[in-house]
Amino acid sequence: VKPQHEFLAAVTQEALKAMPFFTTKHLANYPFALARLGYTPSKDWLSALVNHVGMRLNDLRAMDLSRLLFSLARFKFTPHPEVRTSMLLRVESTCGDLSVLEVS
Repeated sequence: VKPQHEFLAAVTQEALKAMPFFTTKHLANYPFALARLGYTPSKDWLSALVNHVGMRLNDLRAMDLSRLLFSLARFKFTPHPEVRTSMLLRVESTCGDLSVLEVS
């Protein structure tokens, strides 16, 4: 069962209010779930997400980071160059944390 667009839009706006309290896992899994459902949040929502991720980037585990990057790619959202560089540097530093199953 796929939720209706209006429902996802309303829930996503509520999530925006709670985002400062999200764990790093929530910051990765929430957009991943939206991407899997085929729902693309607004650019403003995605910018807020990336802002919150940027503040906690060093706390993200490799799997969470990969889910987040998958989601941003699915949304066709490109973060600001400075944030993008920081994310890619974090990917580089966490690649060794991925198991063979997580890579495949």
